Amino acid sequence: MDTIISISGDVKTSEVKEQFSENFPGLKIEFFKHSHDDLEGSPKKDMIDNPVKINELVSNFSGFEISLNENLRVNEVEALFSQHKLNVQVFRKMGRSWIETTTTDHYTLGEQMELSGQGS
Repeated sequence: MDTIISISGDVKTSEVKEQFSENFPGLKIEFFKHSHDDLEGSPKKDMIDNPVKINELVSNFSGFEISLNENLRVNEVEALFSQHKLNVQVFRKMGRSWIETTTTDHYTLGEQMELSGQGS
């Protein structure tokens, strides 16, 4: 089943992150100032910690809807956001830590949830 996340300029990063995590337990996304290449991590100093409106990150942001499901690969999810000039990185819960999924970007969201212990 697909999850639709509507992202407008007035939506805060925290709201997008919350919607993502609600639909994909054991996973989260973080927003970053700069893009990253496949199989590459993003520097922690580039992470956008405080909730900000999307139109503060991307000038002339027109908004879009993103359709996500468990069969999408992590690199595909990140690319969908990147098409709209939003730099995100998917993280997976491992024990008490969150790890970037850089070496497993080719895994699906479903496979990532299973690895986190939250899969079906």
